[in-house]
Amino acid sequence: MGVPLLKSSFVLFHHFVAPFSLVFWFHILNLYGVHLFSLLSIYKINISRDVAFVKLIDFMLLIVFSN
Repeated sequence: MGVPLLKSSFVLFHHFVAPFSLVFWFHILNLYGVHLFSLLSIYKINISRDVAFVKLIDFMLLIVFSN
């Protein structure tokens, strides 16, 4: 019963807190041209699909706003 709550709280944390750190790290990674590698590593790690989707959305938004 605690797993959906944990999952939803993780998604909420990611949505409201983590994007700031993600933007920072994606900019650092972008300097070295490995942002695509970090995106691919999301799918190598066994995490839920919706969290990977949220990370993908953040990545796309970052590309849009960094141009």
